[in-house]
Amino acid sequence: MLAWDSLDTRKDARRLLKSLQDPQFLVALVLAEKVSAVLRPVSRSLQQIGSDLVKAMSTISATQSKLYTWRKGEENEFASMFEEAMLLGENIGVTREEMDAIPRAVSQSRFRSNAGEANQKAIDYYRINVFLPLLDEVAGDMKARFGPHQQKIATLTRILPCFVKESTWQDILPAALKYGVFLDPLSIVEGEYEIWKQQWLSRGTSTVANTAIGALGDCQGDVFPNLHTLLNILTVLPVTTAEPERLFSKLNSTLTAIRSTMSEERLESLLLLQVHRDRTPTSDKLIDSFAALKSRRIPLKL
Repeated sequence: MLAWDSLDTRKDARRLLKSLQDPQFLVALVLAEKVSAVLRPVSRSLQQIGSDLVKAMSTISATQSKLYTWRKGEENEFASMFEEAMLLGENIGVTREEMDAIPRAVSQSRFRSNAGEANQKAIDYYRINVFLPLLDEVAGDMKARFGPHQQKIATLTRILPCFVKESTWQDILPAALKYGVFLDPLSIVEGEYEIWKQQWLSRGTSTVANTAIGALGDCQGDVFPNLHTLLNILTVLPVTTAEPERLFSKLNSTLTAIRSTMSEERLESLLLLQVHRDRTPTSDKLIDSFAALKSRRIPLKL
């Protein structure tokens, strides 16, 4: 594009190439790739259909631990990332000397980070002003999204057989207090929990359930009514709003201007057909049902 006859095209191409060769852009690009790769399993876990709270919280905890590990060993972690940015720059014509040059710094900066010593190296500048703020921002957002309120609800997972052996009553007490309106007095709930725990201590590890639905099948409602209620709550707790939001997005594509006069019942039917495609009957079954509605003089054949 730099050799095209169009002057405007050459200017735009040269401007784009200059932006790509900016060391700040290269470092930010590599850091965004690394952090996004760590966050991708969490994103998939939170957006999948019928996601389980136990598995989602486990993935979130593992991701937070990884970010904290990077934060503790930030010098070694960032050194490899900065080297990767240098190799990326060499592929598009950026020399190591250009990568080692820090951006212009002033004594007082209002529009960008300018921490560190005046004679610091480029790797220290980007580590202090880009890498560490990025980790702190992502970790802070995850902590705010899954903060004390969510953690209190997540203590319900300690009732599961896979966790109950290493848990105590104090571990699930916050959840029991939160949903106390649906339960008997706490002394009764604690008694049920102790018997439930002792029951699983005497069993082997091969039959231990690690999901809320699996534990609900092992918890008898007439024997452990309070724990059965808590497991019911854990089973139906939504991890995110990703699944209902898919329905809203389908609504925008279904309720078009051509279909603006159709009834609400038909609109709901069309949405259900789009959402539950795995349960939609085949064309053969529809024809058979239509043919069986009433007797006909001529048999309906394909």
